Amino acid sequence: AGTAADYSAEKVNDLDDSLVIEDFGYKFDGMGYITPDDHMHLFVADAATGACTRLTEGVCDFLHHNWSADSRYAVCISDCNRSKAEGLGYDLMKIDTETREVTQLSHDLWMASYPNPVVTPDGKYAVMGVLNPALGFDNYETYPEVYLYKFAMDGSGAQSIFEQSETCYQCVQFPYNAGCGWGMEKLQLSEDGQYAYFMSGWQGQGNLFRVPLAGGTAELVRGGKQICHGISRVSGGRLMAACSRSDTPEEYLILDAQSGAVLQCAKRSAEQYLAETEVSAAEDFCFETSD
Repeated sequence: AGTAADYSAEKVNDLDDSLVIEDFGYKFDGMGYITPDDHMHLFVADAATGACTRLTEGVCDFLHHNWSADSRYAVCISDCNRSKAEGLGYDLMKIDTETREVTQLSHDLWMASYPNPVVTPDGKYAVMGVLNPALGFDNYETYPEVYLYKFAMDGSGAQSIFEQSETCYQCVQFPYNAGCGWGMEKLQLSEDGQYAYFMSGWQGQGNLFRVPLAGGTAELVRGGKQICHGISRVSGGRLMAACSRSDTPEEYLILDAQSGAVLQCAKRSAEQYLAETEVSAAEDFCFETSD
């Protein structure tokens, strides 16, 4: 009991344990602050009339949805079959938009709250991030690594397609509160459905990789001292990447999807200001963490 005002700076510094005042009902699942009576459900809207049809029901949440190529199915994650005590417990679901039938595609795995799942062009697989099952979830001390899995859309099974390497240890990066690339995706597929493109954090960088859906180690597409925040769909052998560097807070680059070569800078924020302003060089620094 007590308020923050009861603790002087000296007293707080002397405490061995951290002081938790209140989390205000924050649920660490990609949704943020919610109340117990609020839940996220999916609706389909008619593009011409705006009429909405609700697809999901229940005292649960359906998050991070995406479409199959023919728009017959939506894939998303949900806690509808999970204990409410599992704050990070989500399964991958397939929803028939005509019959509203919900099919669970993942079993005994914990889905990452992002990136959003994507469905291969042939409709056979959904690709999604999974929290490393080797770590277990009863007593983990940090957020587990995220690996990419492909799930058969007929519900017949799942397979990991990602292998760790010295330069890529997981399939997600966490530049929180970044305005650059807002609304763009973190996971995309090649036009032929043979590769998955994703971003991975490493030593302060947010690099763009691709990995074959057949499985293997990731191939670097674009890296260096920058953060890749989001990517567009691959089209005509090209994709757009939203990137930030220490001297350029926001730029949108058209890349060759295979080599990562910059074909065009489509847009750069504050371009005139940056051209007229001298920016000091950034310096590298690092520190030890427990994860």
